[in-house]
Amino acid sequence: MKNILSQNAFWIVNKSIARAVGIDAALLLSDLVTKQEYFATEWFFNTAGNIEEDTTLSPHQQRKAIKVLVDKGFIETKLKGLPAKQNFKVVNNKLLSFLTTSNEIIEELYNKNKPNNNKVTNSTEEKTSDLDKVLFNKLKNEFKKNFMAHCGSAYYFTGKDAAKIKSLITKIKHAYKTKGTITPTENQIVNGFIHLINKAKQDKWLSDNLSLANIDGQFNKLKINKGGQDSQTQRLADKFINEE
Repeated sequence: MKNILSQNAFWIVNKSIARAVGIDAALLLSDLVTKQEYFATEWFFNTAGNIEEDTTLSPHQQRKAIKVLVDKGFIETKLKGLPAKQNFKVVNNKLLSFLTTSNEIIEELYNKNKPNNNKVTNSTEEKTSDLDKVLFNKLKNEFKKNFMAHCGSAYYFTGKDAAKIKSLITKIKHAYKTKGTITPTENQIVNGFIHLINKAKQDKWLSDNLSLANIDGQFNKLKINKGGQDSQTQRLADKFINEE
């Protein structure tokens, strides 16, 4: 049963990539990413026979898929060794850039079509909203950047995540107030947010389940506490508290 239900028994295909290159090329790319993780090297070989066994793609389908992926810049290929074997390299930076852009486009379309039930505002509310939006977007982009670097994939941002960022802003402001800073600056709030992310990545469970909901839920565990910390963590705490 373990073998039947294990990850190796399934194909994982990214929908955004499949839309861009087709299902065959997306399936091949998924297989190559898995192989790269297995070999743990930048360049690795993979025979047409192995690829066909793992993906069911015929040699002809493989050649077409490889060409599409090379043209897109997602992979590089070269012949190496005696007898010559096809070697592959997955261009991770190109893939991450593509996935990030695709995710942002999806969010933009979602937000554009989302109904606005709060059309009536006065000038004071609009100014406050603009200031809050700048801070909100800074924290949102900071989390997405950290998630991408930590997990190797784009984070799909939802309305629930937006609510968690607002909750974290409120909690961070309160944490500063309890330490004597009546009104923390925008930079202090951003530094506090980055600290929470860094602390979450140091926790085994939170690192494996990194999300804004989990960081918000574990805020009291992650927030700055003076004393009882190692020197590096204390320096981060001091920066969180004291930076203007």
